[in-house]
Amino acid sequence: MGISRFLLNSITSFEKLLGGLALSGAAGLLVFDVVSRELFGSGVYGAQKVAVYLAASAALLGMTVAVHQGGHLRITGIDTLIPRRLFPLVVRAGDALSAAVCLYLAFYAAKLVRNSAMFGEADPVLGFPIWAVQIILPVVFLLAALKYLLHAFDSSLKPAEMEE
Repeated sequence: MGISRFLLNSITSFEKLLGGLALSGAAGLLVFDVVSRELFGSGVYGAQKVAVYLAASAALLGMTVAVHQGGHLRITGIDTLIPRRLFPLVVRAGDALSAAVCLYLAFYAAKLVRNSAMFGEADPVLGFPIWAVQIILPVVFLLAALKYLLHAFDSSLKPAEMEE
């Protein structure tokens, strides 16, 4: 197994672990909040808000896992118009373009995080710095860009696309 494949598999395994923990944490908080309301007449302060942040984080991590597993959405309607001999080149160009879009999004997400930290923006309910939640945005876009770049440079790393 090459270093690139090992890197991709390791990153994806870590993303799956974090995403699973985030989703489990969100579900656990919501269950705990409901049980607390039923037993004690009062929910857990901030549980719903934290659960939303955790669920959003899990979804964003799922995006990068989908890139690794070939489960992302792709327009296939024009595939038949592309000559077979050019198809590998078009696929690589698509991966390079996807990487560029992800890098663009990562850049502006990093600016968002920096500005939130500079201005001291805090969650209005819980009071903690909102950049701590936003930090996942540039991270997942950078990870997705890395995966797309690796796919563009080495097509053997690209997974088979999932069919519905």
